[in-house]
Amino acid sequence: MGSAVNKPIIWVDNQQSLAAMVQALTAVELLALDTEFMRTDTFFAKLALLQLSDGESIWLVDFPALDELKPLRQLLNRDNLTTLVHACGEDLEVLDSALGVVPAKLFDTQLAAAYLNQGYSVGYARLVEQLCGVELDKQATRSDWLQRPLTNAQRSYAACDVEYLHAMHTHLSHQLNLAGRLEWFDEEMVDLLATAKERLIVDGYYLKLTGAWEFSQQQLFALNRACEWRENLARQRDIPRGRIFKDPQLLDAVRSEVRSLSELRSCSEIHPGSLRKFGEQLVELLNRAYQEASASPPLAAPPRPLTRAEGTLFKQLRSVVQECAERLNVAKELLVNKRDLEHLVRQHSDAVAVGNIEWPFRLRSGWRHYQLQPLLAACYAEFGPKGELPSAL
Repeated sequence: MGSAVNKPIIWVDNQQSLAAMVQALTAVELLALDTEFMRTDTFFAKLALLQLSDGESIWLVDFPALDELKPLRQLLNRDNLTTLVHACGEDLEVLDSALGVVPAKLFDTQLAAAYLNQGYSVGYARLVEQLCGVELDKQATRSDWLQRPLTNAQRSYAACDVEYLHAMHTHLSHQLNLAGRLEWFDEEMVDLLATAKERLIVDGYYLKLTGAWEFSQQQLFALNRACEWRENLARQRDIPRGRIFKDPQLLDAVRSEVRSLSELRSCSEIHPGSLRKFGEQLVELLNRAYQEASASPPLAAPPRPLTRAEGTLFKQLRSVVQECAERLNVAKELLVNKRDLEHLVRQHSDAVAVGNIEWPFRLRSGWRHYQLQPLLAACYAEFGPKGELPSAL
């Protein structure tokens, strides 16, 4: 086990070293990238270190030490650049919020492994071991990356996170090509970038609060207003949502139709600091929302839980997904998620005909549309009006 790095490591902590790095990488079309960041008492993650590699050298960019970020932003935002990453969901978020970078093209080694049925969420260290035969030391994972100076162990750990990405890219892209999966994988990368952009949207957070599925239209309207207010305030002040009010507290306040500060005080163990700083704002917002709700268009409610009877169809649909994944030799999680299957089951209970199904976004086009959607439609159609399997099955 070890973290030995075989490539030259270049520390970038001033404008001169940044300029030299940008010049060295300006013509590179495949660039490995990873980030180290901290998010403890802020809404937005604080980027502490940016690791880059062209396959020959490794650059560790001391982000807080840099004053002028435009050269770095231009380097990473190039249209001809493919950014090579592993499990990049949080990396994309922090790159956008801290640096204003949205990669034009991605190659995510974790998802590439999933398209080769090597596991859906396989970690970087495990994939390095599988493909490169190297066992990494991951002891620095929970380091304080904002401390300075970084220890040698931290620098070595950070460098290792991009050390093997090019080698894995070579192997995985070759295997994807052999398996006829490159086109499917490219489609996944486009969807991944689109999903990352959706995280910036403030609207619709209330739909994540499944406890509100039985709320009245007035309550949904008030909950939506409260969530939007909290989201904007958290972003403006750069503090976690829970430092204002936690999700259960907003749900409880709306469910109880709170109209005064004293009523709010009795909701779900609200911290005195939240009441003091934000209580009056929330109460005022809720009272205004109750008055305005009747004149507003109806809102969709969060999805209701499935009944026990509906579980039969859900299991059958899930079985179809499993069989399809095995036939295609890809991780089943790539095909469709639990939420989307539940959405189909609810439509069946509402007697929606097969031809009128509102299909989940990822089943409307692309490889999933051709490979999986007809199978799910057939299973859906074979069930009786109450979700029973027909006797022929």
